[in-house]
Amino acid sequence: MSQVRYVLAVCKDPGGTNTILSVVKALEEKDCCAVKLIANGKAVETLTDAHIEFEEHRTVESVLRMYTNPALLITSMCSDGGIGRDLVPLLRGKCPSIAVSGYWGEYVSRAWRENKYRPDYMCVNDHLGIQITKKAWPDFDQFSITGFPMFDQYTALNLSETRDKVYSTLGLNKDYSLILFPCGIISGASALLKEVLLALTDIDKTSYLVPRLHPRTKDEAPQELECWDNTISQYRKEKSCRIIDSPGLNIKELIASATVVLSDYSTVLVEAALLRKPNISILYLDAARSEFEREYGELMNEPPFVSLGCSARATSRVSLRKLIMQSITKIHDPLGLRVAQEKHLQTDGNNARRVANLVRRLISQ
Repeated sequence: MSQVRYVLAVCKDPGGTNTILSVVKALEEKDCCAVKLIANGKAVETLTDAHIEFEEHRTVESVLRMYTNPALLITSMCSDGGIGRDLVPLLRGKCPSIAVSGYWGEYVSRAWRENKYRPDYMCVNDHLGIQITKKAWPDFDQFSITGFPMFDQYTALNLSETRDKVYSTLGLNKDYSLILFPCGIISGASALLKEVLLALTDIDKTSYLVPRLHPRTKDEAPQELECWDNTISQYRKEKSCRIIDSPGLNIKELIASATVVLSDYSTVLVEAALLRKPNISILYLDAARSEFEREYGELMNEPPFVSLGCSARATSRVSLRKLIMQSITKIHDPLGLRVAQEKHLQTDGNNARRVANLVRRLISQ
């Protein structure tokens, strides 16, 4: 049983882990409070692979037995809630709670919908994040506009050096374009991959395709793994597009090196837009559209970064093929996204620090 009043920093999904790690790092810069990083779900594997110190807890009871008097709870907002969400009602009135969003309206109409899961404060990217969230939480007003903490990692990234590293590591010809396809949806991932490959086979220009499954796929939809591999095997011999494996490289490096990024409604497209990359949202396929509507249909008709003009929207295979072709053949701002990207997706590298400052203010009251 701990006698120290710790800040409990909880994460579950890969995106939430990146968010919380950024905040923990910012808190440790000033050494203002003792922090315990707590993980459940996919975060356990992510943190273990990264050799980051953390505690795994499978139940809220386990956490509360260990930490009877926490100073504050800060949690990512993840699928199915997880321990972070479930601690909110149990700690209400005992210590402040902060939920940090990693996406506009992230799970607020699903896993976090019930009133009992409302945190004391919610950190969002911008006013649009507030507007979208209030559609699901009309009576909630305790927002703090901080920016998404995970954006900070891109401020100091050297695109040229990163591209050289990736191309060298994978043994690629620098004259060829790199098309990155990190699939955000889980069920139906192989169907979306097939759609991408069918679009690429009609493009008579040599390029590389780096496809990646969502990290949660093997746990939540293991049937997709074989379909995904079979689809890749079937198309690997296509001359116009060479499918490349990318072991040992993280998604940030691949985004930075890509000529164009394709996905569904994944935050990967936001990250691509942050780096002013051409990027394309593919939602016309039933597999992607139905999953998006299941998660966000009550809150929005399309991803916010598409509405804001930061990402192009493919409306059919013909449209997808045209957008990819523009991206790999035109040099300057091929999809006309840059002005909107620079207007709506900015970061000064201090998003995580703004969240950390809120933590410090609350625990000093």
